[in-house]
Amino acid sequence: MPGPEISVEAVVLDNPEHVRIAAVTRKSLGPEPQFQETAHSVDGADPLLTDPVLAFVVTAAVRALGVTRAVLHIELRLSPGGPRIIEVNGRPAGDLIPLLVEEATGINLPKALATLAAGGTPDLTPSRADAAAIEFLCPEHTGRIEHLALRGTLRQRVWLERFVWTRATGTHVSAPPRASIGDRIAHWIVTGPTAEACTRRRALVTDHLSVHISCPAHTTTCTT
Repeated sequence: MPGPEISVEAVVLDNPEHVRIAAVTRKSLGPEPQFQETAHSVDGADPLLTDPVLAFVVTAAVRALGVTRAVLHIELRLSPGGPRIIEVNGRPAGDLIPLLVEEATGINLPKALATLAAGGTPDLTPSRADAAAIEFLCPEHTGRIEHLALRGTLRQRVWLERFVWTRATGTHVSAPPRASIGDRIAHWIVTGPTAEACTRRRALVTDHLSVHISCPAHTTTCTT
């Protein structure tokens, strides 16, 4: 299915007709055929938040499933023929997307879910319209990690919410097409006034990374 991939972070209040789109997450994908997600970006001023076609498609999906009182993570493709549903998840998003939503809009999705579970009505009023993004460092080739470093003083920047190494030196990682999310080497979250600012800051972190992965020796012997 062609077109950019997004997810809608939606809250269903009381009945399938009352769906609130709390945020729209723009996704960056790795090479086909895996479509592994390599980054997510949330903009509190994203024009898709008020797009009537997207709202119609999301509400129709919730209605068809009969979902009530829930926080949903709905993945779609913005195809040439309009938004197309990929999957509807009956849970908040993974990959720290709820944190991006809170940083960008002020809406706390885990708190909203807890309020719904307790029979209450969550406050979904945005308190700000900023942006936040997360990026994952994936291996360019298969091998053993020999060196990892984040150069400079980026950790002191206010806009770098976190930087986390998720694999250690000496461990083996696989590159696409055999890669999984377990092969991600690091992730970092940046914040900013706009999505464009976050894109620049994500790239700045990438420019300060020093990573060396040894290439496996070529052999004609099959090993497992």
